[in-house]
Amino acid sequence: DAVREAAEALRSGEPAVLLLGGGTLLEPGLTLAGRIVAATCARVMAEMSNARLQRGAGRVTVERVPYAVDRALAAFAGTRHLVLAGAKAPVAFFAYPDKPGRLWPEGCAVHTLATEAEDGTDALERLVDALGAGAARPALQALDRPDPPRSQCLDIDNVSRIVGALRALCRFASPLPSPGPRCSSVEAGLPAMRA
Repeated sequence: DAVREAAEALRSGEPAVLLLGGGTLLEPGLTLAGRIVAATCARVMAEMSNARLQRGAGRVTVERVPYAVDRALAAFAGTRHLVLAGAKAPVAFFAYPDKPGRLWPEGCAVHTLATEAEDGTDALERLVDALGAGAARPALQALDRPDPPRSQCLDIDNVSRIVGALRALCRFASPLPSPGPRCSSVEAGLPAMRA
């Protein structure tokens, strides 16, 4: 069984990477992965290219597989177990001379918890149960607001700092709904603009 195999690999104490892809990069998959990492000391990574990856304060931080081959090889160096959850085993983007095509090290066992076609979030839930990690507290990214600008010059950097600093003081500090392409500003919770 894939869940049992992944649990044994993660409990082994050997260096392990939980590689996420697809729907596992959205909530609740990220929190489940964070619980697994907290209970096993594995690292969590995301495939190099993803349709969506939820990020930001209050979420589990996920490192992406680097694009450059040498950096990707370094990211997986020493890994003994690679557990795939909705992801494919990582490979190099081109056949470079004197560079390996696969990015995981020799002697690293690859365990498929869930393929891209399967429900990776469900597989992560079952893995959390198998590891007894339901109460584990995942490490979450802290909120980091920029300092207010130090000059009166109105350039793009200072405008970004102003918006970041003021965001904590206004009602926009709470997450807004994701408006669709035809959603009006009023439906999205934004103040109506008058001409």
